[in-house]
Amino acid sequence: MNWQKRARLVIAVGGVAFAIVVALGFRKGAPVFRVHLATSDPTAVMESSEGVHDRTSKSHEDVAVAFEHLTTYTNGSEKLDGISVTTTRANGRHFKITAKAADVSKNETEFALSGNVRIEVNDGMVIHTERATYTDKDGLVHAPGPVDIARGRMTGSANGMTYDKNTEILTLLESVHLHMAADERGAGAMEMQAPIVAFNRVDKTMFFEKGLTSARGPQQMSADSGVAHLSADEERLETIDLHGNARIRGSDGGVGGLRSIAGHDITLRYGADGQSIEHALVLGDALIQLAGEGGHAGRQIGANLVDLALAADGSTPTGLTANSGVQLTFPPEQGTPGRTINADHLDGRGDDTHGLTTARFDGNVSFREQGGSIDRRAKSQVLEASLGPGMSALEEARFSRSVRFEDASMAATAGAARYVLDKGTLDLTTDAASGVPPHAETELISVDSPKISIVLDGPVVSASSPVKSVLKPQKSSDAKNAKATKTPTMLKKDQDVFVTANTLEYDGNKSRAAYTGDVRLTQGDTSIKAISMVIDDKTGDLSAAGDDANPVATTMVRMEESEGKKPERTVSTAKAKDMTYEDAERRLAYTGAAHMNGVGGDMTADKIELYLKPSGDEIERVEAYTKVTLTEKTGRVTTGSRLTYTAVDDRSVVVGTPVQVNEACGRRTTGQEITLLKSPDRLNVSGQESTRAQTLGTGASCP
Repeated sequence: MNWQKRARLVIAVGGVAFAIVVALGFRKGAPVFRVHLATSDPTAVMESSEGVHDRTSKSHEDVAVAFEHLTTYTNGSEKLDGISVTTTRANGRHFKITAKAADVSKNETEFALSGNVRIEVNDGMVIHTERATYTDKDGLVHAPGPVDIARGRMTGSANGMTYDKNTEILTLLESVHLHMAADERGAGAMEMQAPIVAFNRVDKTMFFEKGLTSARGPQQMSADSGVAHLSADEERLETIDLHGNARIRGSDGGVGGLRSIAGHDITLRYGADGQSIEHALVLGDALIQLAGEGGHAGRQIGANLVDLALAADGSTPTGLTANSGVQLTFPPEQGTPGRTINADHLDGRGDDTHGLTTARFDGNVSFREQGGSIDRRAKSQVLEASLGPGMSALEEARFSRSVRFEDASMAATAGAARYVLDKGTLDLTTDAASGVPPHAETELISVDSPKISIVLDGPVVSASSPVKSVLKPQKSSDAKNAKATKTPTMLKKDQDVFVTANTLEYDGNKSRAAYTGDVRLTQGDTSIKAISMVIDDKTGDLSAAGDDANPVATTMVRMEESEGKKPERTVSTAKAKDMTYEDAERRLAYTGAAHMNGVGGDMTADKIELYLKPSGDEIERVEAYTKVTLTEKTGRVTTGSRLTYTAVDDRSVVVGTPVQVNEACGRRTTGQEITLLKSPDRLNVSGQESTRAQTLGTGASCP
């Protein structure tokens, strides 16, 4: 805004008014050259023509008063026609006042100018009105009617003005309208309106009362009242205070540039040109809006107080501080959800080229991201955000001090969290301030680990060293339920499954958890130890792997018959290099130096397969392959190449080349196929060249 022009205007008005006071307020006894003529006015006692009077006022101003005609009346009052008053001050500034007539009271305390009153200032200011009065008692000059003002590109009008010579305050009264014409480049045009404008020449301030509006191009300003502060030379505007319903809107700034400012009170500080805003302080219901891209709504900052610094262009924010009730809003755009951050305090920083690029939020931080299928929330005490140029995007959010993050399918807590928005990734860690360890939880799994990384679309969870997780009980298998899962039948469907490991990779899209490094699974009496393990909640499959030195080890409780009695809970253990469970077949397979021990005895083989009943806690069938050895509690040892056990008849069929059975009594039986029956305890041998021999060894006998 070209406030310096308006400043010059009001300065001139003040000087002119003061000149009126000095010129008309000359004292009795001052010599005036008069030529006595026959009076044309019968009430006059004297008339004179074409007089000039030079004098120095008490304030050391040279005053020259010229008139075309002077009339003195019997009551002591005087009338001067064709008056011209020129006042020259010690600093060389001079003012000239002309009017058709001036009436002076008897005691020279009241003066009235009338008819084409014109005031000219040596800096080019011209003020025109039809009537003006001066009262010596209160030192006021008053022009009650229309007033026109002009200087350079500035013109203005008002319906009256006053000037207080004692306080040097000039007031333009009623319907003040100021207009600044465009400069030679076609820029800088401005309109300003206010009911009352008062100018304090001592303090270099202008007061706008009972409402203020202005327009310069697309930019508009309004408030209930305002105060403008001028530079020492009164040539430019330094600051302006807007009070009550303050609004500034319609900036020409580009993307990320200042679009509007609103609040109860606004203080603006201008640059050296007196036109571009370099700083704004907004108090009470502050609202800052920045321009968006492609005509979209821009970013919005609200708070009880906002302190805003701008680049040299007067539009690009480079620093921002906000306190109490802070809210930063990124409206939804094409393909991007809306984002809102609330906090007690905000501190934003940037530069002239990129605008605001970082923002730190402190105290009761609340984050919300919403749009389409996305609904994410976070809370913390601190949030440090990385912003795209001109605040074009919220690129990264770093939360700290007691973080809680939620979306539709996942919730997480941590001491610190790093959220990369365009990638949809969340990294959880702890921090020294809060000491809260990372914890992530979905409908299907919960994870505790010193470091957790999450791809929210899924979610896909990665955790490391060490990891504690809980696989939650199975949900409904209803096909309409998108989250339907299957707990492996070998595990209980209604109980949590606890798994620890060095690392975890969990894919929520596939409901698949992959563990590595010292993996330990427990559920009630069931446990599995392995180097790595994969649990698939979509299929209900489970696999575990070990090596020669660290085989997979399992402990399970199964319902098995013991010595012909009804099935009872029986603990069985097993080891193997690898273990797999296929839920579709309800098949649990141990492969590679497999070793299983249970109520039925001890078995080793290259591979052992257990087929479970639908309940999952009873064995339906056992298959063992290659180098099979079965040692029963009775001491009977059977070896062969293949074993099949069926629970329904408690029968084991062993084949081999040959099968060999060694009993505790020393008897040895061989054959191509041997069937072992527990009830009654006997065996059947079949195959060519089958033999059943008795070895007496120590002289004992076999039944």
